[in-house]
Amino acid sequence: MKPSKTFNNVILGQFVLTGIPIKVYVDGVYYTITSPDDLEDPIYGFGMDEDGRMHEFDYRRIDHLLVNGNNITLDSYNDAMEKEFGGDSASEEEPTKEEPAEEEGDEEEVAEEGAMPGMMDLLGEKGPCWDGYRQVGMKKKSGRMVPNCVPIKEATKDEVEADIEAAEAEIEAAETKEDAAKDTIKKAKEKIKAAKSQTIEESAHYTYGIGDIVKNKNKTCPHYGSIGVVSKILDLPDMLGNLVTYRVVNNGPTYRAGDILTKTDDQLMGVNYND
Repeated sequence: MKPSKTFNNVILGQFVLTGIPIKVYVDGVYYTITSPDDLEDPIYGFGMDEDGRMHEFDYRRIDHLLVNGNNITLDSYNDAMEKEFGGDSASEEEPTKEEPAEEEGDEEEVAEEGAMPGMMDLLGEKGPCWDGYRQVGMKKKSGRMVPNCVPIKEATKDEVEADIEAAEAEIEAAETKEDAAKDTIKKAKEKIKAAKSQTIEESAHYTYGIGDIVKNKNKTCPHYGSIGVVSKILDLPDMLGNLVTYRVVNNGPTYRAGDILTKTDDQLMGVNYND
């Protein structure tokens, strides 16, 4: 394999397609490659700066790559590729140099599933898990934290069916709640519509109850004209009357539907309506 003379979209794509975070260092600035689409052009690529702006750059002006925290120069990349694929200057003894690495636990499992030993050397074993494996955390190895990769377990038919049943049950429960909420809203709208069609009458002896509809009649109150459904009633001491809490159902300059207001009962009047 001939060594690459400059970085190009093929080299960058090898890292991007594995899901490894990659930055390119061009003219003193780091650009993050966000998608394989950023590397479609064979001469110019696109990267995002620290402010989230996209910039075009020339692959030939790349000084080095920053891949998952590892600084990769063109020389180190070529050395890694020569180790993996061999080349004109590669010796016949090189394959035997890789054999001890295959006997190591984690590297053996990952390599058997298609990992690239040369690429892993570049990443200092800090790269993500490869095909056929998933990451379940981090572990300490040789004084460094590295991904803890385990083989991906295929789900059994019973597990898949159980997952489907659980998901269907969640959907059914959500639809039931949605229907109940729609019914509540519908009834509330019907009450409001009926209340608005009736003559509003004030009663000096009106006794408020939970669920009744009231209107603020105090013209000096900032919430004058608000109409709502009573949700709470609190007796005041010394025969001072009651505090009435209601949820507003109309809109005004200083209130909106859904607001919770509390007033003394002398500021309110009952709204009569037909059920």
